[in-house]
Order: sequence, then structure tokens, then C-alpha cells
Amino acid sequence: LLTVAVVVRHPGSGGMAQDGVNAACFVLSFLYEWGTTVSIMAETCLALLYSAAMFRRRTCAVVVSRLLPILWPLGCVWALVEVWASDLHWTRWDDYPCMSNNYDVMGTVVIAGCVIVCAVSYCACAIKVRSAGFAVQRRVWRRAQCYPLVALLSLVPAWFVSGVVVDEAT
Repeated sequence: LLTVAVVVRHPGSGGMAQDGVNAACFVLSFLYEWGTTVSIMAETCLALLYSAAMFRRRTCAVVVSRLLPILWPLGCVWALVEVWASDLHWTRWDDYPCMSNNYDVMGTVVIAGCVIVCAVSYCACAIKVRSAGFAVQRRVWRRAQCYPLVALLSLVPAWFVSGVVVDEAT
């Protein structure tokens, strides 16, 4: 289905062989974006659930937990739209065989928004836990020590690979 979509999108772009490699660019970029998008959204949901638990906001926790089962389908749709809008094509460059004619504005906005939500959430929780008792502090800090590290490990490589930090055109 994705191969057909790319061939239809790029008719006459250099013959069937060119359409095939363009389709490969589309499919591989889609799979990468899908996984990255779901990872970023899952990290954001974890940060929001952590905040909801710390501030005892049960309704917020219920709403966010209901989003978890639909992350993969939502990420699939988002990645499909993002890769479709990027207008990928095959190049002969060794460093970047699949190039985009458009800047990844959607991906930049999503990643930046998720980083802001995670940072605000973790900072608010850090402030909140300081007023709790020692046992609660110890338990929370033990759980939360790796959350920002997980966010960095999920988001920073995506920035470098998707070209938010590294300009793909050069």
C-alpha cells in the first residue's frame, strides 16, 4: 500500500526504478518516524502520568491512561502524514540517500512540544516532592531518577537523525 502511494505520488519521476527507490525511501522513513513518534508520545504520557500521580489528579491520569492503547495507531497516522508531507526522494549521496524537499516542521513542533511538556512535568514534580515526607521522597526519587535520561535517549537521537539539529541539505 505504501509503495503504491509513493508511485502514485511521484508519477513520471524517472521511470519504475526511480519510483521503486522513492517508495523504499518512503517506507523506511515511515517506519522510522512511526517508532520515533510513538516513543516520544509514550515518554510524554509517562511524564503526564507521573505528574498526575504526584498531584493526585485522578481524572488526568485516567484520560492519559486511555491514550496509551491508541499511541501506535495515532503514531502511524502522524508518521504517514509527516512522511507524505516531507516529499522524500532518492539521491545518490552516501550520507543521506533519502532527501526531503521540505523542512520537517511537524516533527520539530511535536518534539519541541513533548520536550517542553516533559520538562515542565518533571520540574513541577521535583518541586512538589520536596514538600512530601522523607519516605515518599526516597521512593519517588528512586523511580524518577531515570525518567529524564530516558527522555534524552529517546529524543536527542531523533533530532540528529531527522535533521532538526543537523541540516540534511548540507
